Amino acid sequence: HFPMFFLPAEANIAQYAMDMTSFPEYLTQCEFLRKKYQDQIVIKIGSEVDYFPGTLTILQEHLTPFLPRMDYLIGSIHVIHLDGCISFPVDGPDILNKFKEVGEEPIYNEYYRSTIEMVQSGYYNIVGHCDLPKKFGTYYGNLESIRKIQMKFLDAVKENGMAIEINHSGLFLPVKEQYPSDSLIREIIRREIPITFGSDAHRPKNVGMAFDETFSKCLNIAQEFDVDLILAEFSHRILIPHTFSQ
Repeated sequence: HFPMFFLPAEANIAQYAMDMTSFPEYLTQCEFLRKKYQDQIVIKIGSEVDYFPGTLTILQEHLTPFLPRMDYLIGSIHVIHLDGCISFPVDGPDILNKFKEVGEEPIYNEYYRSTIEMVQSGYYNIVGHCDLPKKFGTYYGNLESIRKIQMKFLDAVKENGMAIEINHSGLFLPVKEQYPSDSLIREIIRREIPITFGSDAHRPKNVGMAFDETFSKCLNIAQEFDVDLILAEFSHRILIPHTFSQ
């Protein structure tokens, strides 16, 4: 994860990210491994990068010089700001108290408002873990209202040519499912938005976990809607015909 120093002080969560001295070292190590194993596997180099309204310019000042060495950026939202509250992370344990204090609807609405703004910035390639506030197993209170802004988010992704990550880290967390939910995955595939698979693995043993099952699920959905499944490869797209036999 790219350093988060550009976020508001109360939301600069050091343990979520590298520091600025470590990031160039990370890129150098990735480049070394890509060259070493170039005859065996394809290694893409990228980073998850937080977005927070009003901070894009300072982020670009620090990140843009590294872009020639990178293949992709995963844009994500961890921290939001609500009127009358200090900024807070949507994936911290205190989110359960925030849901009780202000309700789920304002939190999800601000989360997706910021996410749409991130998408429309044109700076990122992929949207990461796009329903993160559910991490502790709390689902949308006013489902209709939140569903409506989720559809606006998907419209923005489609219009801006981005991809959406299917992030498997939620399988090992209280929510016990991937990000995004099955219902959102159905909408993503129906709209023929490119997808990519992510482990977001904080432990080596979780890398690639459940990828086969997720691919089968996504292909079945594509066949149901009679559309092609599009996998993001950053410089191009891999189109899986809906007639593909597993």
